[in-house]
Amino acid sequence: MDWHRVSRGPYSGKTLPEIMFQLQDPDYVLDGLEKAEFNGPLRDEAAELCRRASYVPVDPDVVVFYQVSEGAYSGIAIVPKSSPERDACERSSAAVTDGHFDFTVMRRLAPQDKLATLRLIQAFEYHCLGERMTMAQFFENPKNFSSARGGADSRRAA
Repeated sequence: MDWHRVSRGPYSGKTLPEIMFQLQDPDYVLDGLEKAEFNGPLRDEAAELCRRASYVPVDPDVVVFYQVSEGAYSGIAIVPKSSPERDACERSSAAVTDGHFDFTVMRRLAPQDKLATLRLIQAFEYHCLGERMTMAQFFENPKNFSSARGGADSRRAA
């Protein structure tokens, strides 16, 4: 995808994926879309980037657990569906996604933690991408994303 460049503000000349991943300011994109601060092609690109960020397939045989402690991101657990650890993770997690990551979930689970989304992205990069590619390269390829629209199940496990 050919991304347009931001024409004003602190990130003038940068694309939204660059801002979100290389400059490590995902809230600029998420807030901008939420507050309708982008117009025209940038609005459409922000919406597409956020759509991709809300459903990042990892492996259909795993469950991703999002952990929050005292209103702040405290980690993730990527657990095989057949693992005996799954029940314990479910009890201690604020949200769960089946086979995919949702980078937007922390805005709902830990809205006061301004680094939560960034830390979640860094965890994905470490656990899932390693040295193979950068986040910008990963997001550039639409084949890395399912057409399914997901989202974290933010219901607390019983």
